[in-house]
Amino acid sequence: MPVPVHRGWHVLCELQQHLERGDLSKYAARLKMDAKQFDQCIAHKSYAVDIQHDREEGDKLGITATPTFFINGMILIGATPMEDFARLIDRELERIGQLGFTTI
Repeated sequence: MPVPVHRGWHVLCELQQHLERGDLSKYAARLKMDAKQFDQCIAHKSYAVDIQHDREEGDKLGITATPTFFINGMILIGATPMEDFARLIDRELERIGQLGFTTI
């Protein structure tokens, strides 16, 4: 049974200082995941290449924390209030409008 991403992410963020293999197996059980399938995935490092690629891409972009958001090249790092997103997006929409572009 697939676990909604937000449930799994919440557990990892909450317990990010404890991410050893045994810890991960406990979290999988806590989330009622298929333990055998989870352990096989970890043992075979099924997503190791994808994870390494994502880490390298993050390093190139200067990402040092999660969450990190980019809006038209502007960066927002960490738990950012919705108002900050709105302010940045509004400012970018205004700037684009001043350049003669139309927005949807």
